[in-house]
Amino acid sequence: MLLILIVVTCIEISTLANAQSKGTTSFENDANSDEPEHPIPVESIQGVAGQRTNLPCNIQPRESNDAVSMVLWFKEDSGEPLYSYDARSRQFGKAKLWSAPHFWGHRASFRASPPAQLTLQDLRQSDEGVYRCRVDFRNSPTKNLKVNLTVIGKYLLKNFNSDSQ
Repeated sequence: MLLILIVVTCIEISTLANAQSKGTTSFENDANSDEPEHPIPVESIQGVAGQRTNLPCNIQPRESNDAVSMVLWFKEDSGEPLYSYDARSRQFGKAKLWSAPHFWGHRASFRASPPAQLTLQDLRQSDEGVYRCRVDFRNSPTKNLKVNLTVIGKYLLKNFNSDSQ
């Protein structure tokens, strides 16, 4: 009986260790994590289809002696990042940039100097939604921010302008 108890305990400890190690390296668990004791702030932004818009992201560390390691952008509940600013093992201004070719591709660019923001060119209706900016620091805890992007169609804007004249 004691042997069974030891085996079950070892399996549970192993499972817990596996889950914790995956939680720090997996984007899959990251996008669906709920933080009831730490709600993620949401900012609402509007943009016009076909135009440019900026999605803000506060990348300031809590401690003045800390630095940004990586910035990742996600859409809604997607576990896959759409854009990354990777300053790990690089100087802050010389980060490696990547944009998901199937989503934003060359339409997205990130400016890390304050105020940090992701700029989207040629805005599309499909760009509308809630985005999450995840900021990983070298020493401080990860910071998450959400942006609710509403895309106003050009045809709606034209009709509104002609109706108001």
